Amino acid sequence: MSKSNVKQKEMVTANQSQQLNANELLYGSSSMMLKDKVAVIYGAAGAVGSTAAHAFAREGASVSLTGRSTSKLNKVAQEISSSDLSAEVAEVDALAGS
Repeated sequence: MSKSNVKQKEMVTANQSQQLNANELLYGSSSMMLKDKVAVIYGAAGAVGSTAAHAFAREGASVSLTGRSTSKLNKVAQEISSSDLSAEVAEVDALAGS
């Protein structure tokens, strides 16, 4: 096998490993890496923000959900809290006054 083929194979393996770690963080088991930490999630009412909030909460962080839609933020907070995890809501419009 040529050096370039070996390097490509190593890159694929590294990428697969990173993907597995990301999937485990988002959907899998928790290692409580963030126990006793606070994560502030801006835009937590959207799909990406709410997914991040759930992931941080599963890892043990208390999450502070921020965004413009209080009703959507409350829904995400209820989802997180229903799993006995900690979440609070703060309505913030980062674009206000600009």
